[in-house]
Amino acid sequence: MIDHTGWTRTHGFFLIMGGFVLHDSDGQFLRTLTINDFEDLQLKQKIDWPTITEKEIKDRSKADVFSKSLVVLQTTWFIVQCISRMALRLTITELEVITLAFAVLNGLTYWLWWHKPSDVRCTVPIYLKPGDLGPGEYWSCHNSSSPSPN
Repeated sequence: MIDHTGWTRTHGFFLIMGGFVLHDSDGQFLRTLTINDFEDLQLKQKIDWPTITEKEIKDRSKADVFSKSLVVLQTTWFIVQCISRMALRLTITELEVITLAFAVLNGLTYWLWWHKPSDVRCTVPIYLKPGDLGPGEYWSCHNSSSPSPN
């Protein structure tokens, strides 16, 4: 398991989203790193730990606190309206009940994914240390289901 001082949940999301890409020591792209690739290469000391900060990752994100807060506010407003209608014993349609269930799930999702970057399109290159695995060797020994880099 990856456990490195200074990394946050945002870093973990960024790794899972494919934000880190592997290059050989000459700068040639090899592949997008998965969490398993990253752990394997890090444990074997084939790569240096990335130094990107949480602030730099969030700067690449297309969603900010304002837009996320606006969605949460709208969802909360709908939930409050439904609760107040139930308290006043007013009719709530089946569509509203289903929408209420989705709104609750939406709130849970936003709580869990609050620090997840959104729509990041610029990756962070991670370079193999010189003299370590070359492109063909890395591809053939690590993940037999991956396509050839040629």
